[in-house]
Amino acid sequence: MPEKFIIQGGKPLKGVIEVRGAKNAVFPIIAAALLTKDECIISNIPLIEDVFRMIEILESTGAEVSWIDKRTVKIRARNISSSKIREDLVVKLRGSILFFGPLLARLGEIKFPQPGGCLIGARPIDTHLDAFSQLGVGIEKNGQSFLLKTKSIPKNRTVVLNEFSVTATENILLFSSLIPGKTVIKIADADYQIQELAKFLKKMGVKIKGAGTHTIAVYGAKKLKGVKHKLIYDPIEAGTFMIMAAATRGNVTIKNAEISFLELPLKKLKDFGVPYEILDKSTVKILPWKFLKIDKIQALPYP
Repeated sequence: MPEKFIIQGGKPLKGVIEVRGAKNAVFPIIAAALLTKDECIISNIPLIEDVFRMIEILESTGAEVSWIDKRTVKIRARNISSSKIREDLVVKLRGSILFFGPLLARLGEIKFPQPGGCLIGARPIDTHLDAFSQLGVGIEKNGQSFLLKTKSIPKNRTVVLNEFSVTATENILLFSSLIPGKTVIKIADADYQIQELAKFLKKMGVKIKGAGTHTIAVYGAKKLKGVKHKLIYDPIEAGTFMIMAAATRGNVTIKNAEISFLELPLKKLKDFGVPYEILDKSTVKILPWKFLKIDKIQALPYP
């Protein structure tokens, strides 16, 4: 029987709700742990199926993974290989494409199945493959798998992405972090996931300029160190709660809201007639509205 939600609506929502760790930011950070043989500890992890599957794929490369507590994981990738990677999981999870960059940087050659997962519009991996080819990576397709080899990587490199792709930007960030020399990524995505990954990589010892803009410069290193990192709270989850409260004419306090990534949604709510209070740097209270007038809404790449 297909899963479904049954919602008994028609009532204003009220109370307090907490935002958890950002799903879209944890994927590249889990993958980044493959860039070092040292121990990495990541906390504030969201407990969702995609994250568990991502960790299972990580373990299939030979990385050692253990849970320190409910939302904190320890990863150590001393001896890794792409030969036994969980193909059954890769073909179901689009986020698995983020293993391309770190595995290729560590191993120099990888065989990887075609990543699968949710189909939201047209989401081919061509932008990733084109970006790697610009860096001198040899790419062969064999059935439903790809063989990638680092052939002759130039010391100073420039990649122009075909589109504002979050995961392609992350993949090239991951790869170039362990390749000595300078890599410039143009048409880079600027969203919170990119900025959070850059913070993690900087802790590991990578020099990065321009994260949060559409041109990023990465100065790779031969060796990176293990780090401890608390994951950012999910701005998308916070925004969803804000709109949920407004839609039901509710009175809802949202904790752990990353305000700096919610400036435009908050402005639009205000423009529509939804009152709110920012109680502190990470708490927003949505209040019941008297009159609601929906104006223009435009969805484009961040911001």
